[in-house]
Amino acid sequence: MSLKTSLLAASLALGCVAAPSLADTYSGDLFDDIGGSASSENDFSIYVFGAGGWVSGGDLDYGGTDYDRSEGAAGEAGIGIRFTKNIRLDAAFQYNNFVIDEAAVEKFSAYTSLYTLYYDFTNDSSWTPYIGYGFGSAEMITDSSSDREDEDVTVNQFKVGVTYETASNLDLFGEFVWQGYSDSNMNNTDIDEFDQWKAQAGLRYSFF
Repeated sequence: MSLKTSLLAASLALGCVAAPSLADTYSGDLFDDIGGSASSENDFSIYVFGAGGWVSGGDLDYGGTDYDRSEGAAGEAGIGIRFTKNIRLDAAFQYNNFVIDEAAVEKFSAYTSLYTLYYDFTNDSSWTPYIGYGFGSAEMITDSSSDREDEDVTVNQFKVGVTYETASNLDLFGEFVWQGYSDSNMNNTDIDEFDQWKAQAGLRYSFF
């Protein structure tokens, strides 16, 4: 397990342990100053989520040559904390893959750890739009990697989505995601920075 993965797992565990005391002491005054709703005991919650979807194609500069990057698949799972009706933060593990056409190295996989802060535009309906910004790092692996070392690729993302709130603790959501990956080097081959779009849908379960 890489260092970044260990740190993320530890933070998730600490969040779960600290949640009961935070729920009792959090007042929400901080978010009154930035436009968030005033918090109550019912606003604070812990949730888990999972999603899957599609990754866009595009160009990729691999070893100084431009290649076409095909569409791929995406998956995501994580845990989060809702502080107010408007503000929440989560930590997630993501998996993305794609294929590079006509290259010696064809299949790329990215195992990504991300923290994302969201703002929910609450209203009187069951549909709640939201935006989010996240950052983290990714381990890039190809079908020719022998050591599978962490390349310390930096990842940033922006999310735009909507949540459908059900009568139970289980909600549905769909979102569009932009992700940008920094420069990297794999097997002594330079890979320029690149970006991708994702469309995904998932489920979010709140424990309280």
